[in-house]
Amino acid sequence: MPDVRDQIKSVIKDRALIQAEIARRADIPPTTLSAALNKRQRLDANTVYKICQVMGLSFDELMAYSPYAKEAPVCNTISK
Repeated sequence: MPDVRDQIKSVIKDRALIQAEIARRADIPPTTLSAALNKRQRLDANTVYKICQVMGLSFDELMAYSPYAKEAPVCNTISK
């Protein structure tokens, strides 16, 4: 199973999202998100859920995400 932090990082990169904006909308400090994505800190389930909501993905869609998959979730904007 892929690491949830790697999956989040992939979505951010592939969709050209802004990490600080995701953190703001998920109501978490940008430093917390940065540390987690760089594997210096863990993300709890509630935080992962908030990040998924902001990116417009379910947890299952996040974990199945691949920019090369035929059915990769479409998410061009950050939802509130």
